[in-house]
Amino acid sequence: MNKKALSPIIGVILIILVAVILITMFLIWSKDYYNNQLNNNTEQLKKATNIECANSKLKIDSCVFDSDTKQLSLLLINDSEIRYFDLTLTVEGQDIYGEKIRLYGVFKEVLAPGDSIYLFTDQNFIILDSFGVYEDIDLTKISLVNLTSGACRQQNYVLTCSVN
Repeated sequence: MNKKALSPIIGVILIILVAVILITMFLIWSKDYYNNQLNNNTEQLKKATNIECANSKLKIDSCVFDSDTKQLSLLLINDSEIRYFDLTLTVEGQDIYGEKIRLYGVFKEVLAPGDSIYLFTDQNFIILDSFGVYEDIDLTKISLVNLTSGACRQQNYVLTCSVN
């Protein structure tokens, strides 16, 4: 029996060395991964800079209130290179009792460059804030219909909507 074992000190040093190498490899990988994610998000944000937003070509082709359901439908056409997201709608006016009413909500659909989309408040709309009962709105006394986007928050599209 002339076999020699590793001393406990050398064993501990080897385990620590392997652990340090694995941790270093993980940190390098995670740094590269998060840098790539940051670069991708930065590219998307660059597309939505003030210059890009000033040249945006978001066209609101139609805006119609349904007189029976009191719901709004929008047809949006994106002729720009901007990816529109978090389309936020604000409707202000009076209800059938003459009281002020305000609805504020967001469409979660994304409007990609070159696409068009129909948006309906009764199907794909999340109400974030409401003052008054929206179902009681008097469609003839709407004072404001405004649309903004998460991509170009400084741009407001004041809509003129018809009643069907």
